[in-house]
Amino acid sequence: MDVLATVLNYTWLKYAVLPLWILLMILLLHRDLSRWDGLMGPLSHLGLGENGTASYLSVPSSELVAYDEDSDEMRPASIILIFRNEQLVVLLRTLHSLVDRTPKHLYAELILVDDHSDTDFWDEPLSVTFFDTYKPVGLIKARILACNEAKADNLVFVDAQVEVTKGWLSPLLSTISEQSLTLATPVLDKLDEQTLAYHRSIERRGVYDWSLRRREARRILLPNPYEVAAVRTSVFAIRALWFQDLSNFDKELQGFGGAELELSFKVWRSGGRIVQVPCSRNLKRIVELWIDNPVLKSEVYKYQPQI
Repeated sequence: MDVLATVLNYTWLKYAVLPLWILLMILLLHRDLSRWDGLMGPLSHLGLGENGTASYLSVPSSELVAYDEDSDEMRPASIILIFRNEQLVVLLRTLHSLVDRTPKHLYAELILVDDHSDTDFWDEPLSVTFFDTYKPVGLIKARILACNEAKADNLVFVDAQVEVTKGWLSPLLSTISEQSLTLATPVLDKLDEQTLAYHRSIERRGVYDWSLRRREARRILLPNPYEVAAVRTSVFAIRALWFQDLSNFDKELQGFGGAELELSFKVWRSGGRIVQVPCSRNLKRIVELWIDNPVLKSEVYKYQPQI
């Protein structure tokens, strides 16, 4: 800054050097901001969001069968979302899609549980039910906490890195309303990591082999729900009372893949069923789209290994 002060003392140098100095500052600032691209994600994609915003994507409706959203048998749900050290832009996109694409009469509350993130996410009151675990407890125990606080007859669990499509909830609630001993899960579609283009996934049936490793067999596209052996718990809906009868999640399990298998066993051995609902689809974000730093990426996969 002493050099700049000296330059400003000479009029002819001021007009010659000052524009170059400003240009240098702009270039340095641009370089520093570009370092955040790997953390915050490429927010400047064309066509990123609806109405020209970056909050969520414009995606097609997935309803193949008409569901009566005003049915008296379709009870509202408590939507549960757990996060820890989540990128704020990713979390906001998830919340935007949930609020904007879910009819208000289909959910009684939106429960957010912060599994003791390293940074404070919110500095103002929220219009959702919010809990902080005050120490890291893991995804399973955080979900158990949310279940104990939920007030609705149905529970819907949603990962923090999911973007829902229009009409995603009514097929799930309709399915578990028709038969109470049912765990319903949607089809998870994908986004292109470069263009953010929406890609519809092929319907598949989740199975486990004798090594207890998950496999997926291709399934012919059908509009109606079909039974699957195992559940992916990224997104699923279940009746609250029945989930309580199943003793909820097993909090002693450490690996999340084991929790999925354990829950699948409990559902089938208790006389229930697991169904996949093609009319309910969700966009599973690809971690590589948002996180370039290998250390941060490994932390995400460690916390959510099912991605």
